[in-house]
Amino acid sequence: MTDESYVRVIPLGGLRTFGMNCCLIEHDGTLLMFDCGIAFPDASDFGLDYYLPDWSYALENKDRLAGIVITHAHEDHIGGLAFLLSQIDVPVYTGRYSAASLKRRLAEWNLKTKSKHHAVEPGDIVEIGPFELEFIHANHSTANAMMVAVGTTLGDVLFTGDWKIDHTPIGEPVTDLPTLARIGDDGVLAIVGDSTNAQVPGFSRSERVVQREFERVISTAKGRVIIGMFSSNIPRVRGLVETANRLGRKIALMGRSLSQNVGLARETGFLTLDGEDPFIDASQVRNYDDDQLIIIATGSQAEPRAAISRLAQGDHHQINLSPDDT
Repeated sequence: MTDESYVRVIPLGGLRTFGMNCCLIEHDGTLLMFDCGIAFPDASDFGLDYYLPDWSYALENKDRLAGIVITHAHEDHIGGLAFLLSQIDVPVYTGRYSAASLKRRLAEWNLKTKSKHHAVEPGDIVEIGPFELEFIHANHSTANAMMVAVGTTLGDVLFTGDWKIDHTPIGEPVTDLPTLARIGDDGVLAIVGDSTNAQVPGFSRSERVVQREFERVISTAKGRVIIGMFSSNIPRVRGLVETANRLGRKIALMGRSLSQNVGLARETGFLTLDGEDPFIDASQVRNYDDDQLIIIATGSQAEPRAAISRLAQGDHHQINLSPDDT
């Protein structure tokens, strides 16, 4: 280590707000970006589709930017990346599911980039310039989330991404606590942590608790059960697949983003089916009795044109609600 060695952490978005997660770490003249998300406007922001981080510093110093690391595939962490890659050629490091999601986004926007995409796995150690990155599995409400320990000559910086500690997760291992303990024992220079609901007392409930409640409700429901949720919540879909198979029901997906995300999870191995495939096309629901169906719909935050809002308004082209629906 020389006297000139330094580490800077430079947030470009995401502070004291929901969304636009984007941060740079600078070490001895080299830059590395972590996440590149968007934020969604509220109802008063007429004419805006989303907000992007201010990445002008990264563009001004693009010759020193060695790579971009994406912790997971939620919009507030990956949604702005396609726009950035249309302006800059830089390698991207992320998990298989996130890489597939990025590829889909680039195709949808008809953006062609020269950037190389490197798929990494939990436990991988990757050297990028003066940085040594260790990727660490984390539980979250989407597939393939990872923390990243960044080794520098001055010590480790831990980027957490979004995370939770779930001792009974569905379809994935528990957050890698032994690796986090080892890194902590070795000494951590700084933690750059996402902190949604960090000020709320208590603990996040396990996904198994949610699954048990779903099973209790579905097992006694007379007709169809309609569930609203985020389109990226692959662990919850996995739990519903297990429940549907136990109770002899089929699952119809309502919402383009939900269908796409489930398809990507199946392609990349993050949604495996141990038993019968319960999925049917939404157009097939009329071929089944109501008590044979689970419908998963996007729009849990009451987005006006999402599937569950259209169902509630009687404006869906495939399904009308009935008194026996739950």
